[in-house]
Amino acid sequence: MSEKRYAPHVAVFIALGLVAAALASDRAVTTNIRDAFPIAHWLEGVEQGVKPRETTSFALVPGYYKMTIQSYCLHAGTYAPTKGDGYLLAPLRGDRAGLIRSILQRSAEHTEVPQQDIQRLIWGIEADASFADYPPDFQARVRPLLTPQEIAAMTAEKSVKSALGRFAPRGVERALDFYGNLRRRVTDAQTSYQQLEDVAVRTGAAPEGKDSRKVDPGNWNYAGDNFYMRTYPSSYPTTVAEILVPACYRLERDDRGRLRVLESGPYRIEAAYDDDSPSQSRAWRFRSLRFSGPGGPFVIRDTGWMVSSLAASYGGGRRGSLNSPAKPDGAAVRYLQPVKYNGSAKLQGPSPNEIDTRIRDATNKWDQVNRYRNEWRRGGTTSDQQSAEDLTDLTHFVAALESLGRGLQTSDGSRDYLLRALAAWTAASCVVSGDCAGIVPSRGGDCAKVFDPTSVVATPGNTAKQRLGLSARVKIP
Repeated sequence: MSEKRYAPHVAVFIALGLVAAALASDRAVTTNIRDAFPIAHWLEGVEQGVKPRETTSFALVPGYYKMTIQSYCLHAGTYAPTKGDGYLLAPLRGDRAGLIRSILQRSAEHTEVPQQDIQRLIWGIEADASFADYPPDFQARVRPLLTPQEIAAMTAEKSVKSALGRFAPRGVERALDFYGNLRRRVTDAQTSYQQLEDVAVRTGAAPEGKDSRKVDPGNWNYAGDNFYMRTYPSSYPTTVAEILVPACYRLERDDRGRLRVLESGPYRIEAAYDDDSPSQSRAWRFRSLRFSGPGGPFVIRDTGWMVSSLAASYGGGRRGSLNSPAKPDGAAVRYLQPVKYNGSAKLQGPSPNEIDTRIRDATNKWDQVNRYRNEWRRGGTTSDQQSAEDLTDLTHFVAALESLGRGLQTSDGSRDYLLRALAAWTAASCVVSGDCAGIVPSRGGDCAKVFDPTSVVATPGNTAKQRLGLSARVKIP
């Protein structure tokens, strides 16, 4: 068979190979909104009772935190974030996901490497650039972020698409233009970062991309390793992250099933109740709340109340049910009437409407946890019944503490007992939802953990916008 007869087949083969190579460049990171984790809706509104603590440390004890971290564009050629965009967390996936995550993790250990160099390196990985093609000074700066094996893989023989690019038909050449141009620019010593950014980052009003979905800002997702997080990107290099860290805790109850002690790390809250309340009351009044630990001890007397465990039963049992939460039958339980003691109005009971409101709010949280379990296909799995009981009581205990407001702030302002109670409630909900395998009871120590956000991607609802890699490195103003 003549060479002329082979020629068209060779051209087609080369063209298909080049298209495959171009598609492979787009496989470096594949995470998109379809991969997003379910939203932990029951965590909405946590900021109403407490404000997050600003921090620059990734070693976190239980609580609610806010930090500004360095983030990175993982989708070159798409639109930058704008104010009000909704993002969800999704797993970091793709052919180069492991390499990119390693770079993001090591960036925390090598703060001497500029953020723009890290972004250039990531864009080069997306474009399939060879490490050997970078300028020597750039190689020296980013080398601490890579192992010798990773460098060897990136320095491998030039790809087929580069060697055969001159044979590509015009249509295939256009398909290769973007990544080819990006690859040339990231390795060109004469290309400034601003010029590179002009290629990789689109600005202005973004159209709605294919398979987009409506996502409101401020959604909580499980970020792994017993952390919950939500993200507010202000630009592709800067993302504000809020983190909830569940607390190890221990509860004690009295012979009437009332929550008597909440202990978590160095924090201890002891509740004493008004025993003149009828045994079937839907609410229990506090005779006193004693706070021992950082900034303590201090006592709040004759103030506040919580919904009783009987009234808080969302299923067939005394406490929370994992499968069929239902509002309790109000007609079956006698309402607590306001009562005065020794001429003081402090121990007045709550109104029926106040009790109903707290029960309704708690029931909504249970509904949201159960919907979440179903989204994860955990609805039929068995969970820890003790954690379900804890979640019921802690939901109402936290609501009671929130109603006390500033009285819970310690004298030196260093710690907030409400924040610790919220972290304990988060722990119980984490177990009941199926996100956490279990929370070790508190024995006087604390459960400090190092937060590593690099396994997840901040993923926009609009697929025309940039997905963002999250580093373990704070953004310095």
